Amino acid sequence: MSLTVDRGCGASYFPGDSIAITVSDAASITLIDFETSGDIKQIALGALPGGGTRTITATVGGPTGLETLVAVARTASGGYVSTACTFAIGGVNPSLVSYRSTAAVAGRTTTAIRPRP
Repeated sequence: MSLTVDRGCGASYFPGDSIAITVSDAASITLIDFETSGDIKQIALGALPGGGTRTITATVGGPTGLETLVAVARTASGGYVSTACTFAIGGVNPSLVSYRSTAAVAGRTTTAIRPRP
């Protein structure tokens, strides 16, 4: 499964900018948005036929800070996998953004935190 935004994870956006969020390669996906305001929004994308791709276009809000999107998908074997993408809003220096990639399958969780390349 993959999750990305049009400028890439770790990129910087400003309120009012357009953002395209793309998820792919999963049977059924729920997208969770951890907003800079502290709010958490859940978006059920449902089934992606044939493990396809879906892109959502939205307008970036505020306030300034880091926003994280997490995609959670159920696998054909009944387990779950997840991945995340963090980006900056409002002039936060993107070089300071770290992004986390997490995968969980059949009860095992692996997390890698990498500095932005």
